[in-house]
Amino acid sequence: KACLADLRGAVERQPDLSRDAARWITAAALRGDLPDEHFGSEPVFLDDEFCLVDQGIFTREQAHERVLSFLIQYGGEV
Repeated sequence: KACLADLRGAVERQPDLSRDAARWITAAALRGDLPDEHFGSEPVFLDDEFCLVDQGIFTREQAHERVLSFLIQYGGEV
């Protein structure tokens, strides 16, 4: 939870870090560090948001907001 709070602070200060944050969250989920029982499947798909940005389906702002929303929900206060 502390790592997610730190990541939230970084993403809030530097929105351009959202994609890197999404990659880290997805990798952590695939390693089992963010168990489905608590986090659901959302962490596994956060990085996909940026693939949709690359395809012109989502905007970068939409993807950023999705990552930030996850970090707010699970990272708590900064």
